[in-house]
Amino acid sequence: MGIVEFFGVRHHSPAAARLVAERIDADPPAIVLIEGPADYNDHLEQLTLDHDLPVMIYSWAPLRPELPRGAAGWAARRSAFYPLTAYSPEWAALRAADKRGIPFQFMDLPWPALADVAEAENRFAGHAESTEALERMLTEFGVDTLDVLIDELVEIDPALNLTDYRTRMHTLGEALRGPESEETRLRELFMADRIRTATAQADGVVLVVCGAAHVSGLTELLAQPAVDPPGWEPPADDDRYGIALTPTSYQALDALTGYNAGQPNPGFYDALHEDRLAGRADTAERLFTHVTAELRKAGKFVAAADLIAVLTTARGLAALRGHAQLWRTDLLDGVIGALVKDDSGGDHPLVERVHEALRGTKLGALHPDAHRPPLVHELTAEIAVLGLTPTPQSRVEPADLTTDDGLRRSQLLHSLQELEVPLGIPVASADADGVERWRITWSPEYEGQLVAAARFGGSRDEAVTTALLDAADGADEKPREAASIMLRAALCGVDELADTLQQRTATILATTGDLGGLGEALALLLRLYRYDPLLRTTGRVDIGALVTVAFDRIARLVERFGPLPDGPAVDPLIAAIKTAADAQERTAEALALPVQVWDDALAAVVTDTQQAAALRGAALGARWLSGHVPDGELAESVLLIHPVERLGDFVHGLLAVAREAALRREDLIHALDGVVTAMSEASFLGAVPGLRRAFSAYSPRDRARVASVLLGERGAAALQAFAGSGEDAIALAAFEAEAAATVERFLGTLTLIGLE
Repeated sequence: MGIVEFFGVRHHSPAAARLVAERIDADPPAIVLIEGPADYNDHLEQLTLDHDLPVMIYSWAPLRPELPRGAAGWAARRSAFYPLTAYSPEWAALRAADKRGIPFQFMDLPWPALADVAEAENRFAGHAESTEALERMLTEFGVDTLDVLIDELVEIDPALNLTDYRTRMHTLGEALRGPESEETRLRELFMADRIRTATAQADGVVLVVCGAAHVSGLTELLAQPAVDPPGWEPPADDDRYGIALTPTSYQALDALTGYNAGQPNPGFYDALHEDRLAGRADTAERLFTHVTAELRKAGKFVAAADLIAVLTTARGLAALRGHAQLWRTDLLDGVIGALVKDDSGGDHPLVERVHEALRGTKLGALHPDAHRPPLVHELTAEIAVLGLTPTPQSRVEPADLTTDDGLRRSQLLHSLQELEVPLGIPVASADADGVERWRITWSPEYEGQLVAAARFGGSRDEAVTTALLDAADGADEKPREAASIMLRAALCGVDELADTLQQRTATILATTGDLGGLGEALALLLRLYRYDPLLRTTGRVDIGALVTVAFDRIARLVERFGPLPDGPAVDPLIAAIKTAADAQERTAEALALPVQVWDDALAAVVTDTQQAAALRGAALGARWLSGHVPDGELAESVLLIHPVERLGDFVHGLLAVAREAALRREDLIHALDGVVTAMSEASFLGAVPGLRRAFSAYSPRDRARVASVLLGERGAAALQAFAGSGEDAIALAAFEAEAAATVERFLGTLTLIGLE
C-alpha cells in the first residue's frame, strides 16, 4: 500500500521545476502522478524524446457530439491545450522520473469530458478566480496580479529550499481555492480515483504533482469513502476526437491567459531556469546586456550614461522591493523610469527590445521520431514534392492551372487555407493568364497548425471536406456564402461533398429573397463556370445548373419589384441586375436561361414611373446589352426622364450595368449632353450627385473619352488639367454665373472679343 505525497505547483515555475526534480532524485518515489490529460497516457513515450521546447499537448472534440455524421454542424469543433516548457514542473517531474526509471502517468480528467462544463462556466481547467484570501495576500505584498505574487513568494529567492517552498505554496493554494465549481469537482473526483488506484498498487510513495489549489480538495476526497468518478472514452471510429503533441512558441505562451495556459515573459523565466540550474543569480542583468548588444548591432546607439542610469534605477527598485536579485519588473521599470520621458514609454527602442527579451523568441520543434498524425505526413510530403516548403525568406511561387502540377499546387494551397495552416498568401489570381501567384511564407505557427489541422480528419480530402462542412453550417439562407463554399470546394479539388453542397446551394438560391446576396452568389458561380475547364469540376458538380437557378430567381425577384426610392440602398439590386446581364451575355448560348421571363421583368421596371430612377436605368441598360433596345431608343429614353432632377440617378443605374458599352455609343452621350445643357440651374444641381456617381467608376482615360465627345480635344485636355473636385467645378460655375449676371446688370450685355 502506497503513501500519498503532494507536490503543489504553479504550472509554469522555475522554482517548482527545479525543486520537484530535486525531490525525485533525492528519494525516488514508487510512481509519479502528474496533473495532465489522462487520455494522453497511451502516448507518454513521446514525452521522453528530446524535443525542442516549448511544445503542447493539443486536445480536440466536437462541439455537438450528438449530431449524426453529415448533419449541419456535425464538423464544428472546440479544443484545449497543455503547454510544456523547460521550466514547467510537470515536464521536470516526468523527465526526472523517466531518467530514474520511475513509472509516471497523467491523472487529470480528459478535456472532452468536461468541455461542456468548462465552456458553460467560461473557465479553462485550473483557472483561478479571485478570493478574499487572495485579495488580502495581494494587498499585503503590495502587488496587482497573481503572477507577480507568485514571483514574490517562490521565484525571486534563489536559495529557496523545498520545505519553505511547500509552506508558501500551501498558503497560496488555500488562498486560490474559492467556492468549488462543477468543473473542479469533476476533475478532482477523477484525480482522486487515479490516486487511489496508484496507491493500491504501489509499494512506496505516490508523488502527486498538481496545481497547489487542488491539494486540499484532493486530500479531503481521499479521506472520504470512494465514489464513482466521472468516466470518459472517445466513441469508436469518431475521428472528431483526438489528442496530439505539437510545437508552440514563447510568443504564443506570452499571449495566452489563464492560470495554467500561459505566462507573461516566458523568455525571462526560461533564462532564469537555466541560470538557477547553473548557480547564477544575474538573469536580468544578463538579458539587459544581450539587449544592448543587439541594439548596437542594429545600429541603434544607446549612451553608456543611459545604460548606467537604467541599471542604477533598477537596482534601487529591487532593493526598495526587498528582492534578493534584480527581477524582470525591476528591469522594465528601470528602463522606463530612467529613459522614457512620455507617459506611454512604448516608443523608446530599448523598451521594445527589453519586452522582446523578456518574451523570448524560442520556437518549439518535435523530435524527428515523434508521432505525428497521418495528415501531417501527407501534407508535409505533398508540400515538399510540389516545391512549396517554406523558408525564412519568403518567395512568390506560380500555380499554372493549365498544367497538372500547377493545378495540384493551387489545390494544395487553397486546402491549406481552409485548414488554417499559414503557408501561402495569394497575391495574384488566374484571371489574366490562368496562373495564380502565391507568396510562400514561414511563420512560427506553421508546424503547430499542421498538427492542429488533424482535428479535421486523417487525410487532406477528408479534412478539407470537414472544414468546408463547418463553413456550410453557417451558410443557410445566405446565398453568397453558399456559392462561396462551392467555389472554395472547387479550388481545393474536393470531390466528396460536391453533390451535398450542390443540392443545398440550389435550394438556397431557389428560395432566397435576398436579391443583393443572390447577385453576389451568381457572380461567384460565373467565376467558377469560367474556370470550370481549368479546375476540372465537370463530373463533380453541375455549375451550369446552379447558374441557371440563380438567374431564374433573380428574374422572378425583379419581376416582383415594388416601388423603391433612389439612394445607396438600391445599389446591391443594381449590382444583381448587372451580374444577371453578364450571365445572359456569357452563358445564354450554352445554358437554358429563362431569358424571356428576364426581359419581361426588366421591361416592366423600365416603364414603371414610380420606380427608383436608378433601377429603371439599370433595367434599361440590361435590355440594351441583350439587344432588346436599339441604340436610338436608348438615347431617346434619356430625354423622357421626368423630373429631370432624377436624370443623374437614372444614368447612374444605366452606366452601372452598361458602362463599357456606353463608351462605344456616342448617341447616348450626345443625348445626355442635350438634356444636361437644357436644364435649369436648380435642376442641374439636383441631378449632379447622381451624375457624379454615374461617372465615378470610369477611369481618367475613359472620362477623357467622354469629354472629347462632348467638348472636343481642347475641352477634354482642359478638363484633364483641372485638378479640383466636383464641388469645386460647381462652385466655379456658380461664381461665373453670378459674375456674368453682375456685369450684365451694371454694364449691359458685352461681347468679349476673342472669346465669343
